[in-house]
Amino acid sequence: MKKQASGRLPLALQLAAIADGVTSVAFYGYGPLYLRQVLHEQHLLVVALVNTLAALATFIAAGIWGRLSDRTGKPLPLMATGLFGMALALLLIPFMPSSTGFLLMGLLLFTMLAAVSPLGVAWSTTLAPDHPSEQAALFYRMRSAGWAVGSFGCSALVHYLDSGGITVAFRLGTALTALAGISLLLYVTGEKRRLRKKEERVGPDQPDSSATLDSSAASDPSASPRPQSTASNFEGLSAGLVWRLPIVAAIAGAVLFAMGGNEAFFSLLGPYLTEELRVPSSWVGLTLGTASVLNIAITRLAGRFADRHGPTLVFLIGTWSYTIIFAAMIIFGNPFLTMILYALPISALISTGASGALSTFVPAHQRAEAIGAFEGSVALSMATGSLLSGWVVDQLGLHFLPAITFAITVPGALIAWFAVYRRFGKQKRREYQ
Repeated sequence: MKKQASGRLPLALQLAAIADGVTSVAFYGYGPLYLRQVLHEQHLLVVALVNTLAALATFIAAGIWGRLSDRTGKPLPLMATGLFGMALALLLIPFMPSSTGFLLMGLLLFTMLAAVSPLGVAWSTTLAPDHPSEQAALFYRMRSAGWAVGSFGCSALVHYLDSGGITVAFRLGTALTALAGISLLLYVTGEKRRLRKKEERVGPDQPDSSATLDSSAASDPSASPRPQSTASNFEGLSAGLVWRLPIVAAIAGAVLFAMGGNEAFFSLLGPYLTEELRVPSSWVGLTLGTASVLNIAITRLAGRFADRHGPTLVFLIGTWSYTIIFAAMIIFGNPFLTMILYALPISALISTGASGALSTFVPAHQRAEAIGAFEGSVALSMATGSLLSGWVVDQLGLHFLPAITFAITVPGALIAWFAVYRRFGKQKRREYQ
């Protein structure tokens, strides 16, 4: 198979990925604080619902957006719709006088945000069909950059403006998401104009050897490119609901446990470091900031490795890494080692491996929905992992947090080995030989 060189993401798509990251960090990180300090919510259960409802909205909506994209073949306009919906939700949040209104806007925000990553990644992978993992990595790297910008930016705003900084962050998010949506629409319009001029120049009946899209996409750049894939990749996969595809169900199951364990630890990272390991509070921010920077640095390398050696191998390494990391925390219990281990960019391995595998083993007409299922599973793991760890730690104490997270990740590692790598890995290795 002749391999096509990986391409670059359009600037409009990069901006959309950054907006995704910034918005996620602002809401997940500071939404609960906004409820407590600005809306003066007294019930901790309501505060806990902020991230839980956001995760559930993402889990449900990501697959719906993906299926809508697969059926219409218009991922970029749908992404723009999601971005404008995000802008509307962020614009309205400061005007909500109660916790109920805030939670409703949060549901709207993450229902709209769920369109960005699945559709963006799915569209990106089809730009270079032989390098899907690296293409996905380009998108995820920009989203990681958004996480870093959002983390440091929100931290600075809150430092200088106190709780008022959260409101400013939401307003800046409104401008950023609206700008990203406008940029996507301008990109689509510009590409349509460019293709019309090219058609007028070479004639509609003349073949264009530089085209990377099929005939439908060539006439409409907002449409999903339809690369030809080998039939062997889809052997044994059924049509219809994407969850019926073995690779989708296996990756979702592995992610639910592997990343659920990571989220279980993340939800109590601050208390564990400061109360159990007795480190300064500043170390928490240092750990998270280091993790963001490392994710940006390694994501594209992980994508290239996945395209060369197979995405299922990268996915396997990612899931098993979480299990090994939490086992090491149990054994050593060293504060500095714990910081180093948690800062390792394991999520980049899982994201690029999963996206590459889904792009390889899922038919093009179901790809966006499949990646939506993956993104939704990541969101669901956030909700279940944090709630489970909170409940168990309440019973056993913070000392057992690494053991709890280790136990959660083990099923994910086993699913990744038996249902993903053992079943699909050999097929992918043969394709690269």
